[in-house]
Amino acid sequence: MKSRYKYGLILLILILLIFGIGFLAIKKLRSVNNTESPFEGSNQNFNTKNQINEVVTQNTPSETTKTIQCPDCSGTGNLVCPECNGNGLYYICSACGRKYHTYLNTCPFCGAKNTLVQHICSPTIPCPRCGGSGQIPA
Repeated sequence: MKSRYKYGLILLILILLIFGIGFLAIKKLRSVNNTESPFEGSNQNFNTKNQINEVVTQNTPSETTKTIQCPDCSGTGNLVCPECNGNGLYYICSACGRKYHTYLNTCPFCGAKNTLVQHICSPTIPCPRCGGSGQIPA
């Protein structure tokens, strides 16, 4: 009976020791990373009026520019993916490494059989000319 209590006491001490080390490690990491919230300390001084004014002046457009519809994407902001021709899938030959947009049993480039590996992609890509907005400066 005494050995049960002895092992139980040792187990309890080990658990408390592990938790204590864990809490000390977390406290040490917080002090090293300085992840304390700016609102937790009383020594933090903030001038919110100046911060709001800075945000407003940064987001205010200085002048309006005329835009036209992007001729490359017809104003949609997207182009058909050149890898898959808009299918959402393309295949790469494991023998020669070249890409093809439809599945065949034989690679059209090197002639190897059953070497095309399927890859999934997006059927459209953002237009590089307008950046996906569909509009460009006039």
